Amino acid sequence: VGGFTPKIDPLPKFDLTQKDEFAPLLESDPDDPVVWAEMTEAEREVVEALRDGFAVVKTISNTEWTSFLHRFVTPVVNRRLAQSKHEDRPPPEDAKEGNMEKHLRPFNSFVSSTSLLPSNGKKMRCYGSTKQYVTGVVFELPRSHSGGDDEDNVVKRTRTWGWMAGYSAKTEFNIDMRGNLINGREEALVSLAGLRKLNQSYLHDKDYEIGGRIVKGGLN
Repeated sequence: VGGFTPKIDPLPKFDLTQKDEFAPLLESDPDDPVVWAEMTEAEREVVEALRDGFAVVKTISNTEWTSFLHRFVTPVVNRRLAQSKHEDRPPPEDAKEGNMEKHLRPFNSFVSSTSLLPSNGKKMRCYGSTKQYVTGVVFELPRSHSGGDDEDNVVKRTRTWGWMAGYSAKTEFNIDMRGNLINGREEALVSLAGLRKLNQSYLHDKDYEIGGRIVKGGLN
């Protein structure tokens, strides 16, 4: 209805600082057998993906949720990239029963930056804010691939790019008109297996690598 503004009662304001601790989160350690027993099957699936390095996360601005969700159903054309290999891909047009690709990919496929956290997000600092970045999304990564293909081959075929923590990829400035990486960004790519190994080192080794530099002593 034109000109209609719904009346919405906002949630109570959070007065939080970087020194505040979110008690419910601290009390929900999935390694606690009691907590694990109380989880639903869906919650366990998410936790297992985050624990094993088969999920990536993305923090989204409070003002960008609508455009982000719309992109799953409406492809966006990037006019700066001519015939880009990274352009949005709509799902298959054939929606007949038995079309496996349609079943596996019912939504628009598009490129978006995400982060592969260390196991269960440990030793990570939340950088969201109650005013601009309240929450985000979790994308689960497949553990197996069609035709018995391995992860590295699928990553290369789909042009899924990953760099170690601390690396300034800045793909918006380091990509050519056909969606190819330039200025050394392709040479610096790290496989998903390599990122998991670096995350494991960050959690458990006394000295670990961040952005190509060795951090002595770390946080252990």
